[in-house]
Amino acid sequence: MYTKHQALRARRRLSKLVAAFVLIALLLLAVRGLSQTPPQHFYVGVNFIKVHPGKQEQYRQLVEKYGKKVNEYLFKSQNLMGWYLYQVLMPAGSSTDFDYATVNIAGSLGALLDFPMSTKDIYKKAFPEMTDKMISDVQAQFDECRHIVRREIYSPVEGAHTDDAPNAPPSKYMQVDLMQPAAGKTADYIKMEKETFLPLHKERIKMGILKSWGLYEKILPVDTRMGYEYVTVNFYDDLNKLGDGYAESVKKLFPQKDTTSMFNETMAVRTIVQSGIWKLMSYVDASNMKK
Repeated sequence: MYTKHQALRARRRLSKLVAAFVLIALLLLAVRGLSQTPPQHFYVGVNFIKVHPGKQEQYRQLVEKYGKKVNEYLFKSQNLMGWYLYQVLMPAGSSTDFDYATVNIAGSLGALLDFPMSTKDIYKKAFPEMTDKMISDVQAQFDECRHIVRREIYSPVEGAHTDDAPNAPPSKYMQVDLMQPAAGKTADYIKMEKETFLPLHKERIKMGILKSWGLYEKILPVDTRMGYEYVTVNFYDDLNKLGDGYAESVKKLFPQKDTTSMFNETMAVRTIVQSGIWKLMSYVDASNMKK
């Protein structure tokens, strides 16, 4: 039989236990919330490259021997989140203004536009054994086999991806569509991408057709002569699935509409300036590197 004093002490112990359990629960919720915090904002820098006639093999060898190693150093030093080299499969031919592109992912504009180290200093970090002359010779070899046509920087607007995307290797192919909203229709265009095409692409990802999809806004340079302000990218591992799944996804998500009428509505708010297919040739990111 408890005395009044024993009962009082028991109630106090119970109160402390309840408080402890509440504190633990709150801590667990906080940790779970932190784990679901959206990733930091990033910027995408794209260098459009034209390789000189007969120099493709030389260019690829230089990139693999030197360019990739430099970007591995930048990744390890946390100055770069990812680097990707693509060969442009379409459009193709001598009349095209670029046939390769490098894509750099960074957490700040400064890392893409005004990096604090010179190219020579970066090479010395990546290749401590190289002299100034050796570095100059390598840079001259790059200049002999290619030139950079232009540089552009994009900011992500919207996207969808598979659940394993943060740790998975990048997709083998990209369908890159350069988009220009119709005059006065930019807000309508963005709304259409978010409310119509984002759900469609999520469904296509569930079907195993796409690996991911993204909408990006070109923020630099501001140049109306280029004719496009946005880019959408479809990421595939299998080119034979290119364009698959639209009819089924429309039927499931928008049963009151048909594919033809939906795409006619799309054409009223934007124009595809160019659609291309890019093939991944080399890369550096969290899926193949350890910091």
